[in-house]
Amino acid sequence: MHPHSVLFLFFFGFHFLCNGQNGYRTGTMHPDIKTLRISNESDPHQLPLLELGSGRQLEISFDELASDPDRIAYRIVHCDAEWMPSRISEMEYLDGFNNNPVEEITPAFNTFTPYYHYSVRLPDDRVNFKLSGNYAVLFYKEDSPDEVIATACFSVYENGIRIRGGVTTNTDIDFNKAHQQLSLTLNWEKTPVSNPALDLKLKVTQNNRRDTEITLKTPSRLGVKEAIYEHNRNLIFEAGNNFRRFEIVSNKYRGMGVDNIRYLAPLYHVTLTPDQERSNRNYYYDQDQNGRYVIRQSEATDNDTEADYYMVHFALDYNNPLIEGTIYLNGDFTYGRFDDAARMIYNFDTRRFEQSLLLKQGHYNYQYLFVPINGSRGSASLIEGNYFETENEYLIKAYYRPVGERYDRLVGIALIK
Repeated sequence: MHPHSVLFLFFFGFHFLCNGQNGYRTGTMHPDIKTLRISNESDPHQLPLLELGSGRQLEISFDELASDPDRIAYRIVHCDAEWMPSRISEMEYLDGFNNNPVEEITPAFNTFTPYYHYSVRLPDDRVNFKLSGNYAVLFYKEDSPDEVIATACFSVYENGIRIRGGVTTNTDIDFNKAHQQLSLTLNWEKTPVSNPALDLKLKVTQNNRRDTEITLKTPSRLGVKEAIYEHNRNLIFEAGNNFRRFEIVSNKYRGMGVDNIRYLAPLYHVTLTPDQERSNRNYYYDQDQNGRYVIRQSEATDNDTEADYYMVHFALDYNNPLIEGTIYLNGDFTYGRFDDAARMIYNFDTRRFEQSLLLKQGHYNYQYLFVPINGSRGSASLIEGNYFETENEYLIKAYYRPVGERYDRLVGIALIK
């Protein structure tokens, strides 16, 4: 066997065992890798979606906290609807080369924290996508190809199926209270579907949260070239509440949600205004960004390389240490993961849940989710509350795999607010 083939099998097998058993997820696996983002060329605030053959690009970027740059490369893996590696070869889903080096590397300028900013745009003149579906980009240092330091997940879609839908607060379990329910209609005039009950699979996510993502396989009823999904209990979601917000764009003044800023060498420390439980209050509308964050430094010419890193201190006033579960910070900056970095720790002296994270300057959305012991699904009910008026964002993906096909085509998407 060729040496490069042996290296690939070792690298792929190692990462599959470490990360692939539950499907790939966006996130960092090295403490020095920060602020991993996937931006759409047409709108950097949109979800990581790319139309197949559109000629547009996605930008994947991250920082490495270091005084000298590393040689970092990446590998692209095609995934099924569950974000597991597809059973197809690279030649089938890629046009060009895999295992490419990251060439766009820029040092930070005039920051207290030294770092290098890495950026990749896909597709480019080295590699393009042949097939629709889910993709995971695995980043690794060239001298340690078996250690993945970051994973970026996005989807490439076709416009083969049209998805229409709506959201109502008159749900099958309550009326104008704590939930929202979707109804969906799929029309496949462009993509012939012979057996929709077996060949189609729908995935629905609320506010880019994988923990509450649901899967639909059987429609409520079938029409002429269409499938209808309605009065389905799986399409009922907690309504939640507006995301909380803060901004850390300058060390000269306190931004929104900031209690104080002080410099303790070698970092600036930002203490946020202590948060309160919102589950037993009246709903108050606030225009949030559904969990997203934007990197910004108020005086920067280039935010990517001039924004600094601050230690941000979160605090949630709460009189109960909650031995039956745990409170987690949730937002795009935690990559939707319930791990130690996002876990709030109860301080018996202050009677608060507390956590500190090193974050890049910018505007941030966040919320507090409760996860019961041995659970994997977060709930806003305990701390944030569920209010039917909340504006949420629902992403619907339609996957198509007829009998005999070896991968999941992503043949339609819809974004419902």
